[in-house]
Amino acid sequence: MSDINKSITKFKAKDREITNLQKLMELPVTTNRELIELESKFSDRKLLWTNMEKFNKSSEEWFNNPFKDLNCEEIEMEMKNFSNSNVLLKSRIQNLSSTGSDKVLDTFIIEIK
Repeated sequence: MSDINKSITKFKAKDREITNLQKLMELPVTTNRELIELESKFSDRKLLWTNMEKFNKSSEEWFNNPFKDLNCEEIEMEMKNFSNSNVLLKSRIQNLSSTGSDKVLDTFIIEIK
């Protein structure tokens, strides 16, 4: 993920450089829609991957720790956060993908149910 993030940062810097040159030469400033879309898709997927990683770590702790040591209020809050984040991600990804779904998100939603 960090490699992708570094590449996006480089592309954004080049895009700003092009924009500055367009302004300097008094040309119409263009927007790089592909870069904006790539950044949006990546940030949503990054949030999805981060949530999935957190969920897997938390669920492993829940299953491997003694039942009496579990804090049900904390678990409930975490599950609500995962669920709310998934609803937001699902709407964003549906707007971005051509099929209206994302296999990784769908798998994660099934896991938390």
